[in-house]
Amino acid sequence: MVDFVDEMVAPADDPAAEKLSIALNGKGAFRRFKDTLHRVDDQWLQAWYQWRDKRLKAAIDEWVKSVL
Repeated sequence: MVDFVDEMVAPADDPAAEKLSIALNGKGAFRRFKDTLHRVDDQWLQAWYQWRDKRLKAAIDEWVKSVL
């Protein structure tokens, strides 16, 4: 999530990046991050799911290659 904020949000939208970075501090960070994404902008919500899915697919592909 920190990587998403740093790589995707911060270069394009400083206020949204700041809100998301604050949400990631402390207990309950996962829930606050998602809640903040829903409040900030649908653009970032969709970007988060696309970015996350791409990262998960890459991790799975790497794992499959390592076990074969």
